[in-house]
Amino acid sequence: MMAEPIDSGTRVSFGGNVFEDRPAIAAAMMGLVSKCSELDYRWGVVLAEILEAEASAGVAMFNAVENVTAKGRLLTAAGQKRLDRPHQKLLSRLMKDSMSARSLRNDVAHGQWGGIAGDQDGVVLGDGKWASEAVAGLLARAHGVETLLGSLPSQLRLVRYTVDDFTDATNKIGALIERQLELVDSFKTYRSGVRSSLRALTHVPKAGAGTA
Repeated sequence: MMAEPIDSGTRVSFGGNVFEDRPAIAAAMMGLVSKCSELDYRWGVVLAEILEAEASAGVAMFNAVENVTAKGRLLTAAGQKRLDRPHQKLLSRLMKDSMSARSLRNDVAHGQWGGIAGDQDGVVLGDGKWASEAVAGLLARAHGVETLLGSLPSQLRLVRYTVDDFTDATNKIGALIERQLELVDSFKTYRSGVRSSLRALTHVPKAGAGTA
């Protein structure tokens, strides 16, 4: 996303009704999260095609592995056993390109979002770690408890996002899904060619066959 960093001194209100006042942005964000989820579950379909299993079986296997790193290892291991080298490279490249999508979804779904008064066209993502420490510190002070966090960061990473930013990101995720579909089609075409070649080899007449 071509988001716009803003000055850390900008007054931003986090939480509350930031999205209630910006329904178009909320809808664009949810569209992005939904597209990222589609990208994720389609990896199960890719796994099924690698293993030549039913799509539902591949999705079930992929979803049964909860750790993201383990999911990647599962796909890689299946590819190493079942695919030729060119397709292994295509799979690896697409998996790598998809990692940023997962990180983006996590930022969108779990980020600390706020808004600037009078700015209805954008929302602001604050650094997640800072926000957590700030909340903990404020709660501790409110209850008269000494905090072990020390001083809060003086510099806060703030980034402003608009509907166009979320739409652009959604389109990029859609392009990754198209690459998944193309990869699956390539698997099928390759295997079909291999099987045709094998069938041709098994039907080659032996030398001298059919002669008197």
